[in-house]
Amino acid sequence: MRDTARSYNLILMAQSTNSETEDNRGILEILSAGAEIAGGAAGAAAGLMVAGPVGALIGGVGGPVLTNVLKKLGAEVHRRLLGPREQQRVGAVVAFAVERIKQRLDSGEEVRSDGFFHPGSEGRPAAEEVYEGVILAVQREHEEKKLPFMGNLMANLAFQKDIDRPYANYLVRLADNLSYRQLCLLLLFALKDKSMLRASDYRSVPSFSPALIGVLQEALELDQRGLTGSGSAAFGPSDINPAKSTTQGAGVSLLLLMELQKLPPQDTQSLIAILAK
Repeated sequence: MRDTARSYNLILMAQSTNSETEDNRGILEILSAGAEIAGGAAGAAAGLMVAGPVGALIGGVGGPVLTNVLKKLGAEVHRRLLGPREQQRVGAVVAFAVERIKQRLDSGEEVRSDGFFHPGSEGRPAAEEVYEGVILAVQREHEEKKLPFMGNLMANLAFQKDIDRPYANYLVRLADNLSYRQLCLLLLFALKDKSMLRASDYRSVPSFSPALIGVLQEALELDQRGLTGSGSAAFGPSDINPAKSTTQGAGVSLLLLMELQKLPPQDTQSLIAILAK
């Protein structure tokens, strides 16, 4: 991975010397750093973002606007004082987002045309505000397994016209605050078949292992946020009933927009092993 990232850094930095605009240089530098985590996705994103005319990444009515928003954001981030690892995280998430946007466009979908990318009465495009929220979240995200899914969130908000500015900002805050394991729990509790999970609460259990109490505490937090529910109030970790817990509300929105079905199976399997007892 380090050799791959180093190669992309050399390529992208060479390109940046020929870039004509500050925005191009900014996004190239950020994507160059992101190659350490995102690998080839960073190089591909750089080519899509700066090669050819503005909007080369995305055709159609909203394409050039979205491309410009991403470039402007990249330039702003580049001017900030970020540590090396923070730059790598930001660059990786932008690369993952661009990759996912391109996939959806190639399948024939179009970016939203409801004004999300245009300045409104608030004077700033909603996309710019929301995407900055993602960037601020990921630069300090120590659980780097979340990064591809934050990229999915960033990308899919470009298509989801029923998600307005306030709700998009709320979802970004939620995604930032949830742990990687809580994302796995959202997926697990969304399964139709939960027969592999414990079918009762833990009120009769005299003591919990550290592994179990940790998972139950995180599940309780999801319940108290209203992201999951079991049909009865949960006041403590012993009230959690795994088989009856269901992902709901904003939890479903995160499940879909972050594409949590792509979580590594082994990570949900490890939770099943804990919550089966």
